[in-house]
Amino acid sequence: MLNDDILQIICAELEYGLNSYLTNLSNDELGCRKALLSLGLTCRSFLNPALDVLWKNMRSVEPLLLVLPETTVVDGKKILLTPIAPSSWDRLGFYTSRVREFSDSDALNAHESVYTFLGQRQPLFPNLKTLRLLPEMCNSTAFLFFLSSTLQEAYLPRHTLGFAAMAGLRQIHDLGPSLSLLVSRSPGIKSLEFHGHTYSGLSHSLHSLHELERLSVTGVASPFLERNFVKVIASSPRLTHLSLSIPASNLLDYDNIEQGFPSLREVWVQGMTADLHSFVTCLPRKLHHLTIVWEKGDDQELPLEEIAAVTRTLVKFSSLKQLDIQRIISSLRHDFDNPLLWTVFKPLLELKELKLLSYDGALSLSDQRTAMIACAWPCIRDLSLGAFIWDGDVPSVQSLAYFAQHCPNLEYLTYPVRLDVSGVTAIPPTLTRHPLRQFTCSVDAAEVRNPPLVALALHQIFPILTYVTGSEDRWDEVRTVLNSFHFLRVQDRQFQEEGM
Repeated sequence: MLNDDILQIICAELEYGLNSYLTNLSNDELGCRKALLSLGLTCRSFLNPALDVLWKNMRSVEPLLLVLPETTVVDGKKILLTPIAPSSWDRLGFYTSRVREFSDSDALNAHESVYTFLGQRQPLFPNLKTLRLLPEMCNSTAFLFFLSSTLQEAYLPRHTLGFAAMAGLRQIHDLGPSLSLLVSRSPGIKSLEFHGHTYSGLSHSLHSLHELERLSVTGVASPFLERNFVKVIASSPRLTHLSLSIPASNLLDYDNIEQGFPSLREVWVQGMTADLHSFVTCLPRKLHHLTIVWEKGDDQELPLEEIAAVTRTLVKFSSLKQLDIQRIISSLRHDFDNPLLWTVFKPLLELKELKLLSYDGALSLSDQRTAMIACAWPCIRDLSLGAFIWDGDVPSVQSLAYFAQHCPNLEYLTYPVRLDVSGVTAIPPTLTRHPLRQFTCSVDAAEVRNPPLVALALHQIFPILTYVTGSEDRWDEVRTVLNSFHFLRVQDRQFQEEGM
C-alpha cells in the first residue's frame, strides 16, 4: 500500500494540469480527466483521491445527470421527469460530497425540471467552500440547494453596466433577498464579493457576517449603500481586506467610528475627492496596503487644496507598506504651478515603511527633488511615478544615482529622466551589485538619440540592470548594449576566478 500523502501528491500534480486548463482554457482538460479517471480505476487506493480531484470543481449541474438513472433525453437535452429514487440519492451524494467549488458558467444548461428535482435535497453540495453564480441562478429556487454551512467564499454575479445605464433600465435584478438568504444559511462566510445589481437590505445582511475577512462591494448604486453602511462594516471584527467603490451623492455616516475596522489591513477604495477624504480619515492607522482610485466630477475642476487634503491624511498610516494612487491626474488641472503640484505629492515622503508606491498624479521633478524622494523611502522595492505635467526641469539620468545610494532594495523603477547624456562618462560607477532589474523611462516621447551612451549611463549607476524601456522604439538598442556589458562583466569575473 502506498502512503496516503503520496497518493494525494500524485493526484495534485494531475489537478495542477486541470487547473491550468481552467485558467488558460487550453485543450488539456480532457486528457487530465482521463488520466485521473484511469488512475482511480487502477486500484482502490487511488480511487478516492482521484475522485476528489475530479469532482472538486464544477461549472454546471449537468455532470450530475450522468450518474442518475432517472435522467431522460428529450430533443437531445438531458432532463429529469421523475423523482429521484433513494438509491440514486445515495449514488449522487457519493460524488456531490466531494465538490468544493461551484462556478456556474451557463444558467441555461439544464432544463428547469432538473433544478426542481435536485432541489428536493438541501444542501446538494454538503462540503461546498466556494460559490460563483449567474444572476438567473441567484433569483431561482435552485439557489437554495447551493447554500451550505460549510460555505466560505461567495462571489455573487457581476453587472457590467455603469450606474447611468443601470438607472435607465426598468427592471434590474434585486439580489438583496438572495444575499439575505445566503447569510442566514451560510453565516460562516469569510469572503464575499459582488459588483453591480441592486441589493436591498445590504447593511442588515452584512451585519450578521461575524466571520467575514474579505469584502468587495463595487458598482452598487447609491440608494443601496445605506447611510449606516460604513458603520456596519467598520464593526466587523475579522475584516482584513476591503474593496469599495463609493457612488457619487452618497451620504454615508462616518461619525464616531474612529475605533472601527479593528483587523483591517488592506483597502481598495474608489470615489470622488470628498468621499475619499471622509473614508480614508476613518481607516485604522495600522493599514498595510492602500489603493485609491480617484473619480473626477462632471461639473468642475476641484481645488487643488481638497486633493492635497486627502494625501495629507495618508501620513497617519506610518506602517503602510504599499500605496497605489490611480487616476489622480484626471482630477488635476494642467495649469497649476510646480509648488502647488508638489503639495499633493510631498506628504507621501513621510511614509518611511513603503515598499511599493505607484502614483500617476501630475508632478514636476528635478534632481534635487529626486534626491528627496530617494532618501525618503529606504525600504522601497517598486517605485512608479509615471504620469506627469512638465512645467520645470526633468531630472537628469545622473540623478538616478540617488536611488542606487539610498534605496538598496529597489528592483523596479518607473521614473522620468532627461536622456541628454552629455558628461555621462563622469558618472561614478556604483560599486555594489544594486538589485534594480527593470527601469522604465516615463517621459512621453523622450527620444533616445544615443542608445550606447544611455546604456552606459544606466550601467554605471545600476551594474546588473538589463531590462529598460520607454515610449520610444530605440530602447531595444539600449537593452542590446546593456546585455553586452553584462556579458563582458560575467566573462571578466570568470577570467578572474580561473586566474586565482
